[in-house]
Amino acid sequence: MRKVYLIMILFLSACATGAKYEAYLDSLIGISKDDIMEGLGKPNEEYTANGKEFLTYKNNHGYSEYGTRIYCDTTYILKDGKMVSWKYKGNTCRM
Repeated sequence: MRKVYLIMILFLSACATGAKYEAYLDSLIGISKDDIMEGLGKPNEEYTANGKEFLTYKNNHGYSEYGTRIYCDTTYILKDGKMVSWKYKGNTCRM
């Protein structure tokens, strides 16, 4: 029973930190491409599609003892040189 409580606490704390990461990304809406690149450097991937520009930063932290990839890939979506949206995937996208 104790193990179940521990798992529930860990799950809830992971959700909270994921929410903080999303709030952080939301706070960046409207910043310029130059500001993003000044803060994060050159993106790992950069492409344009449907009038929008996509800057993807990949943070690979290796693999867990079970072979699971530990990573966070964040894409900043820009229109007219300003960030309008974002998306991320991974299991370490937290603040």
